[in-house]
Amino acid sequence: MNGATLDRAAELIEQISARAAHEARQVNAAWKNGYRAGYDSGEQDGYRRACEEMAASWAQVARQVRELGKSRSLPYGVLVAKRIEPGGAIYTAALERRGGSEYSGGPVPWDTPDEEQNVA
Repeated sequence: MNGATLDRAAELIEQISARAAHEARQVNAAWKNGYRAGYDSGEQDGYRRACEEMAASWAQVARQVRELGKSRSLPYGVLVAKRIEPGGAIYTAALERRGGSEYSGGPVPWDTPDEEQNVA
């Protein structure tokens, strides 16, 4: 074999290996893009499914709360009125904030000691 043939053979081998490397990079890029697309799709499906499951469970809780409210409860306005009247939760909380005594009315100096204001 002469030198020109050997040079041409080496050149062809180099071109073939360069082309093989180029095709391998293309195949890897295609696989990587396919994997990403599949992962993104799976992630979106997972989030969608989780949202659906949460919505279904909250719908069940809301349905139970509505049923509980219908079966045992008084209308909201009546409940608030009961909480405000003497002995109700709002009334009792207000009494506790005032030290357990009813407000007797009238202005009270803000800078006098509690003993002078007859506050227990």
